[in-house]
Amino acid sequence: MQAAVRAEGLRTSAYFTASGGSDTPVLTEPSSVSRAGHNSAGLLQTVSFLTETRGIRLADQHFRRRVVAGLIAAEALVQTAVDHADAVLATIESARREFAEGEGDVVVVDRARVTNATWEFVDAREGRVVSVPVQFRNSTPAQVELARKKPEAYVFPRAWEDVARKLQNLGVEVTVLDEDYVGLAEVLTAEGVELAAEKYEGVVEATITTSSAVKSVRVPRGGFRVSTRQKNAAFAFVTLEPENNASFARYNVIDLEVGDEYPVYRVLAGQ
Repeated sequence: MQAAVRAEGLRTSAYFTASGGSDTPVLTEPSSVSRAGHNSAGLLQTVSFLTETRGIRLADQHFRRRVVAGLIAAEALVQTAVDHADAVLATIESARREFAEGEGDVVVVDRARVTNATWEFVDAREGRVVSVPVQFRNSTPAQVELARKKPEAYVFPRAWEDVARKLQNLGVEVTVLDEDYVGLAEVLTAEGVELAAEKYEGVVEATITTSSAVKSVRVPRGGFRVSTRQKNAAFAFVTLEPENNASFARYNVIDLEVGDEYPVYRVLAGQ
């Protein structure tokens, strides 16, 4: 896509946002936080692309050029998919099977890796391209801070029907228990609940820390089970692991206080 844009005499680069207030520019690649539309699309085990046309603080500057560049990129993306349709389909289907059947750990919390780099900018005073030293917050891949063993399933009581409904709206298959679930599970307990100083989109976010223990649990008939052996299980990982930056606990859909037992249980393999 970038080659197609450059072939038309236009400039392009990897997507980033930048904050001010420092002598060295800090460029941030899109993070793995999956609350944004272009990030969460990947949880469907798809390949998604973001091409930026609007630009932050650009208003209508160079509008025609930006629209043309975005159109060329989109056209190149579609044409590439058409030209390699069989390979694209086979790769995605294989990856989906590997994801559903895999035993790899679930990444719960991660952060960007900060590296020193140089980036090309246009010097507006002289109208020439210059290379500028920057700090680049790289999330490809991100640095893992907390990972857990992939559970076979999550189970939780019927009192949390709203959680089940939200998962279903995201495309996750949720089954209703037709008999009591009794067995071993990993149980999380809230050890820390820190509320943000200000609201984010109308919600006060909570940063959760937990401890875990394996216990025998009972979820009565009518409760819910979410298998991790499905294509859209990543939505369950993101929303049901309480420490995740887009979890239901973070947004107080599942309200927790210090000492509370987290009501979503991680069913171990073989249970």
